[in-house]
Amino acid sequence: MRSWWLLALVAGCGRIGFDSIATSDGTPSDGTPLTGHDEDGDGIPDPGDVCPHVPDPAQADQDGDRVGDACDREPTNPRQSITAFFAMTPEEMGVTIGAGAWTRDADSWHNAADSYARLEVAVPIDNVDLWFGADVTAKGVPAYQLAIITSYIGNQPYFYGELYERMGGPNVARVIQYDGTTYVPQAETPLASGLHLGSATVHVTIDAATAPVYSLEAGWAGEPYTVSAPAPGHTPQPIFNVTVQHVTVDVRYVIVIATGP
Repeated sequence: MRSWWLLALVAGCGRIGFDSIATSDGTPSDGTPLTGHDEDGDGIPDPGDVCPHVPDPAQADQDGDRVGDACDREPTNPRQSITAFFAMTPEEMGVTIGAGAWTRDADSWHNAADSYARLEVAVPIDNVDLWFGADVTAKGVPAYQLAIITSYIGNQPYFYGELYERMGGPNVARVIQYDGTTYVPQAETPLASGLHLGSATVHVTIDAATAPVYSLEAGWAGEPYTVSAPAPGHTPQPIFNVTVQHVTVDVRYVIVIATGP
């Protein structure tokens, strides 16, 4: 079990590289009360929360891997670990500006420009679940986009998941392949009301254990959308990107959960 002083050391730069930081009841092994930021407001501070972005006061974790059932793709198979969690506080490292006019607020990263903007997250990805949560507060000139994009390295093929609205359509949740020259939809489902205001979640699952598959679970409370598609040619990447287009947003968190062999 990793020592509590190490957790305190890294807490200011994002919760990174900790798969066993607390006992089964969410407290440090030395009995020190947990304190600090509580992203999901469930009463469990982020450093000991088994799903720091999903309210789960019961902290259910059937397989004991310190990834709670509420965010564990395999809740009875102990091979998941939270490899990074960013509450988007001003002092955090690991998230950098790739494009756009972002500002750091007390508990989010804000982008108000009516343009394309991107945050780069310096966490290696392969067989992972990637999430971000964002409050959409205004829309500019279409097209609109909230996306997790897994590569910007040259023109190599890559896949990503997005909520997307364009004047005249399509208005969709979809998995896309960029083949080096063209964006090719792989699977999609229509958005009932387009990309609208409110608190949205974008969650991309990359299942790379056998034949790679990309899945997107995204939407708003009471309005979820799910699509998936094969992803032949998927390759591990050193970073991924949180991307927004022509919407005013406050990105509240980013989390990475890795699945082991």
